[in-house]
Amino acid sequence: MRHEPTNRDDIIDSRDIIKRVAELEDERDSHKEAAETYAEENRLTFDEDAEQETWNDTEEGQELKALKALADQAEGYADDWTYGASLIRDSYFETYAQDLAEDIGAVPRDVTLNRRPCYPQDRMAGAPLYSRQPFPLTGAGAPFPLTG
Repeated sequence: MRHEPTNRDDIIDSRDIIKRVAELEDERDSHKEAAETYAEENRLTFDEDAEQETWNDTEEGQELKALKALADQAEGYADDWTYGASLIRDSYFETYAQDLAEDIGAVPRDVTLNRRPCYPQDRMAGAPLYSRQPFPLTGAGAPFPLTG
């Protein structure tokens, strides 16, 4: 199930970013076409650069800029960006790694974190199974290590 990504999400799917960028680009193009039509109908001069700058200053324009910057930064690190790379909030990564380790059977589900035989070092014992990329994606407005 896809949703509109925000920088408050713990996990963001790259396909949600791709979809939202396309939606915002469509909105921008529709806005431009409407402004051009209005200018033609009212015999006004259409200033494409000024209209683009006006749209860029809107909330949607700012969102598009941020999402495109994030996508540009992340695409170089995720071979499967188009097909679904996960961006996991840094503060949520330990929980995510633990859940993943339990889901794939690497550690038993019913074991508490305090039982040292299953977790010889600490809660991050499952994290190496799904390691972080060595950079934070700053375009998201919060640190989001990228996983594939």
